[in-house]
Amino acid sequence: NPDNIDAHFGVGITEFLNITQDQSLYDALNEWNEYFSEGDYDGYNNGLVPNIDIFSNLRLESILNLIPVNNKTLLLKMEETETVELSDIQNLLETSFLDRLNTSIQHFDIVLENDFTFNISGEMQGSSSFHDLEMDNFELYMLKAQMHYLAATINLIIAYDFDGPMSISDSLPNDCYYDFDGNYYSSNGDFEFLNQNSSFLSIRKQGALPSVISNLNAFISSLDSALEYIQNETDFQTDDIISFEEVEENYIQINEELNLMHSYLNEDYTFYDAPSWIEWEIDDCEQGYWWDGYENGEGCPSIPEYCSEYGYYCPEITVNIANFFNTPVTNLKTLMPEYSIVEQNCTCYDWDNNTITYPCWDRLWSAISWDEWKEQISDPTIGGLFPNFTTDDMINYFGIECIEVSYDIDGDALQWECPAEEAP
Repeated sequence: NPDNIDAHFGVGITEFLNITQDQSLYDALNEWNEYFSEGDYDGYNNGLVPNIDIFSNLRLESILNLIPVNNKTLLLKMEETETVELSDIQNLLETSFLDRLNTSIQHFDIVLENDFTFNISGEMQGSSSFHDLEMDNFELYMLKAQMHYLAATINLIIAYDFDGPMSISDSLPNDCYYDFDGNYYSSNGDFEFLNQNSSFLSIRKQGALPSVISNLNAFISSLDSALEYIQNETDFQTDDIISFEEVEENYIQINEELNLMHSYLNEDYTFYDAPSWIEWEIDDCEQGYWWDGYENGEGCPSIPEYCSEYGYYCPEITVNIANFFNTPVTNLKTLMPEYSIVEQNCTCYDWDNNTITYPCWDRLWSAISWDEWKEQISDPTIGGLFPNFTTDDMINYFGIECIEVSYDIDGDALQWECPAEEAP
């Protein structure tokens, strides 16, 4: 019965609880997050009863750390030591969880059109000695916010193709003892997936990245609605799961953080690209920690002032996250100048100093000069993520240097005229 609100609630909450209590969900998210961010994903709640910690635990950076171009890593793990197959995680999240999550959201949308309440008995909480709790629209909005947050995370994970047909590593074949050249090794010698026109690092799921933004905005909207609802509640709150007093203590901070998150998601925002230690020192000063000449956090230097004093170049960077998600880069490898992958035979040596030949790869630029290499960067804004970036801005921000890219496949320096400050 489409008009049965109890049924909509039952389907929505049951599906969500089944999802969040499935260990394979946690394992998949943690494995993905560990690969890209070296930490556990902590943006979910696996219980029926929401709590006030949702406002402090769900941080925008938890999901933005998974942006394919982030933390000054231009092409993810392509330049690092290992590329693993990740499609199993993507397929699991997409086929086993995302559709069910969207179904829960749809049912909750219908329930929230009504002034709905649900009593949680002591037995449902784990003990008959517990008194009953009332779940109303405030808690429903809180749960719906978590649904949107999890949906945003999954959509981000399934957006790009990260799969290679094998693993590549700087670990050598088992029989090798050492390799002076430090070449990359493949167990089967197939490196075609690294070519610039391959599906690797290309869009895997159309519409997934725009869904990230829409779900994160819905996450914020749900929390805003929760705050508005609890402020206007007039019934006794002795049996409420979360009381207005708990929210009131942090109301100003919660609103500020939600407004800031909305701004970060939908507008340009700026920051100074300064060394972390400078930011820490200024933060210490502003927190009132003792500094020579500064008391009670007053008169602390700004980041530009501190950078200038110590001779650091700290440019102001403008970021627009919505640009990147709403008009995603179709193939992240096209952000690089034109190149081709050259498959070679490399050599290493075993314990007895015998030569062993194994398949390896290198990248060959089509550019024949540093200026031409820079000219081939077609989108220095990286899909509008850095809307004001010129080519030089992008190169400086990611720390790309002429002397690092001007080598041929044999490791010999090309006859490029590098800027004097970079010359070896």
